[in-house]
Amino acid sequence: MRMIKTDARLIKRLFNEYTKPKLPWLILAIIFMVIFSVANSSQLFIIKEVFHDILKNKGGSSTYILPLKIIGLFTLLGLSSYASNLTMSYVGFGIVNDMQKKLFRHIIHSDIKFHYSKNSGELISRISNDVGMIRAAVTDFIVGIFRQALSMAFTVGIMINMDWRLSIITFLILGLIVYPIMRAGKRLRKLARQSAEQTAVITSKMGETFSGIRTVKSYQTEESEIKRLNGLMDKNFINRIKSVRVSNINGPILSILSGFAIATVIWYVSASADKSKEANVIAFAAGMLMLLRPAKSMGNLSNTIQNALAAAERYFAILDTKPGIENKQNAQNLEVKTGEIKFENVSFKYDAPEGQGSYALNSLNLVVPGGKHVALVGHSGSGKSTIMNLLLRFFEPESGRILIDGQDITEVTTESLRSNLSLVTQDIFLFDASVSENIGYGRADATEEMIESAAKTAVADEFIKNLPQGYNTMVGEDGIRLSGGQKQRVSIARAILRDTDILLLDEATSALDSVSEREFQAALENLMAGKTTLIIAHRLSTVVNADIIYVMSEGRVVDSGTHKELLEKSEIYRKLFNFQ
Repeated sequence: MRMIKTDARLIKRLFNEYTKPKLPWLILAIIFMVIFSVANSSQLFIIKEVFHDILKNKGGSSTYILPLKIIGLFTLLGLSSYASNLTMSYVGFGIVNDMQKKLFRHIIHSDIKFHYSKNSGELISRISNDVGMIRAAVTDFIVGIFRQALSMAFTVGIMINMDWRLSIITFLILGLIVYPIMRAGKRLRKLARQSAEQTAVITSKMGETFSGIRTVKSYQTEESEIKRLNGLMDKNFINRIKSVRVSNINGPILSILSGFAIATVIWYVSASADKSKEANVIAFAAGMLMLLRPAKSMGNLSNTIQNALAAAERYFAILDTKPGIENKQNAQNLEVKTGEIKFENVSFKYDAPEGQGSYALNSLNLVVPGGKHVALVGHSGSGKSTIMNLLLRFFEPESGRILIDGQDITEVTTESLRSNLSLVTQDIFLFDASVSENIGYGRADATEEMIESAAKTAVADEFIKNLPQGYNTMVGEDGIRLSGGQKQRVSIARAILRDTDILLLDEATSALDSVSEREFQAALENLMAGKTTLIIAHRLSTVVNADIIYVMSEGRVVDSGTHKELLEKSEIYRKLFNFQ
């Protein structure tokens, strides 16, 4: 009973949110289906008339009229079938388009925590595979109800009119198909859910392997990757074969029962003493054959719907996930004046099993004065990158406040917050687009001159012009056609072009060689003039000129000062510097 209620809720939601807006086209498709169903069932009258008038009356006026009727009937069948298929395709693919756009928008706007909890293969599978299953169910259901079911209903009505006793016996035999169809549908839904989960895992593992192809090649693990994917594919293959076996069991059962029904008709004709209704009986037998195809379609419809309902559950599970970080009702736009940043008693811990994990930040207090250049240094895991993540509001602190020019960042819109921040990280991501498009990403009004100027500041103009198509050169997936240093300079140029009041540099020069780093540092000094800049660096040589350097350990600031001051008073800083 609970499953029935869940199914009804899913069907109602699919109709209200995605099918109802297409109602005018749906009604038009239904009209064409009704015309097709009536024309299809009317073939029985033509068969009866052919048998009665041509074979018994040896022609007559029917010799000329019947061919015209047949031409007209089959013309109507063809046109109505074409029109209904075309309009239903518009409805079906329109639903796919709407669902995919809505889910993609929702996923894109979900917070970082959501993306950390899901793998990309699963999300792609929800958008592509699951939506495709739902479309098939919606269109097949409507076609099944209004074309196949109506054709069967009209055909059954005509057959009952011909011989109601024989009709009752025959339909009782065919009615036995209902039970195995219902039983198969429940089993198929479970298999469909398992198959969808396996497909998502395979998609994710493939993407992971292709993204890390350099590591795979360097460690010569091609065969182990093949073995891992083969195991997943074989498991999915077995599951799909089970699905095919369950979904197709209706076919032979229906065929066998149809054979019994048609055999009953033949027996009835042979045993009947009244030969005056031979035309009716022949038409009746033809009607049985006509019922076979729509009956099979209706039998498979249950399987399609079960697959779709399983897909709909997964689809809506993601769509109904609420973002953990949203703008408050009365959130204002951030107004940056000097760009001063304050962390006041901020504590934060990443998700971990209950009772496990330590605080990444523990009652942290620090100030980044407006227009100053401040560096964060310390061993890995000291909390430096977490500060950047919280400042960008990728996560919310468990306690404490983060202020920019006295404005709590939880009280302003995330759009205005991030539009005033530029982030460059050591984990560079470039899109499979041109160099120019990658630099201009996030700046819709960027001109060619602005893009080239940013590239020059980032010491990237020279190598870009030496590429095969210069700024129009495609960089490949994740910038695979560029070296690490080239990718980093393109990423830096992107941040320069953004031209925000606050710069966040997380190991921004880690992939640059010594010469390029010195050139870039000179350009960066000009760029940072008058701007608040927060720098994370393992290379302490890049932050020796910072106005303030905070030394971090276990989520706290343990020392602060200039480079010279810290060399004298901070043991941690001195060890880090001497080690390098």
